[in-house]
Amino acid sequence: MQSIKAAVTRETYSGDVLNADEAISVEEAIKGYTIWAAEQFKMADRFGSLTKGKVADLLIVDRNPLEIPANELDQVKIVKTMIAGEVTYAA
Repeated sequence: MQSIKAAVTRETYSGDVLNADEAISVEEAIKGYTIWAAEQFKMADRFGSLTKGKVADLLIVDRNPLEIPANELDQVKIVKTMIAGEVTYAA
């Protein structure tokens, strides 16, 4: 979530703001790590979105990142992780 926050706020881990005019929305940042990443690697037929027939890799988080202030994105906690439909982490 730190990387999502950085893409949205353009703020580095140390607090510097770099190229603020290149900031993207939270939705675009999430797509960058999911749908668009799968497309880039030519794997969108198997990964990148929750669709019947695709591999179910997902994170369950404690709050909706689309509904919180951008500066709190790095505070979103992972509640559960699933890879290929199997739970690999549960808080």
